[in-house]
Amino acid sequence: MRYALFSIALALFLFGNTATQAETKKYSMPPCINTKGGEQPLVYHVHPQLIITGYRTAKADEPKDGKRPSRLITPFDLVVPANLGVWHGHIPNGLTPPSGKDSCYQEIHTHTFSGILHVESVTEGMVYKMGHFFEVWSLKDHQAKDMLGRILSVEVLEADGTSYFVPKDKFLEIDITKDLRKILVRLKVDEYSSD
Repeated sequence: MRYALFSIALALFLFGNTATQAETKKYSMPPCINTKGGEQPLVYHVHPQLIITGYRTAKADEPKDGKRPSRLITPFDLVVPANLGVWHGHIPNGLTPPSGKDSCYQEIHTHTFSGILHVESVTEGMVYKMGHFFEVWSLKDHQAKDMLGRILSVEVLEADGTSYFVPKDKFLEIDITKDLRKILVRLKVDEYSSD
C-alpha cells in the first residue's frame, strides 16, 4: 500500500504539469496578419496587460509540532518577453507570412517587456483566450507553459475598476479580447532549501 501511494505521489511530482501542458493543445496558433495598406482591416485591437509576480518560499521558524513549514517571502516581477509573436526572417513552421513578406506579426503579440499584449484580429467574432497567448509564448520559450503548474492565484482587474479572482484551472480560459484590463498572476517560484 505504501509503495502504491509513493508511486502515485512520485508520478504526480514528476509529471504534474503534463495535464496543464496538454490543456493548452486545444488552443489554435494565432495566424500572421497583414494590416499594411488596408489589405486586412482590423476588427479589433486591444491591449490587456499580463503581470506575473513570483514568490519564493523560505524556511520559517520551527513550529512546536516539528513539521517544517514554508512561508512566502518578498515578491518580484517576472518579465513577459518583448516581441513574442513577432517574426523577422526565420518564421516557424505552420505560420504563413503575408504574401511577399519575410516577417510576421501574429494576431497576439508583444512589443515591449511591459506585459502589454497586442490582441488584434481581422476575423469578426474571433475570441482569443490566455491559452492562445501561451501557444505564442511557447514558440520562443518551450518552458513557458511550465509556469502554469505553479500558479497560486489569478486576479482580473476590469477597466471599470471591478476585480475578481479566477480559479487557477480556468486561467487559460480568460478572454483577452477585452480591452484595458490587467491579469495578475501569482506564482510559486521555488522551495526553501533543506539546510
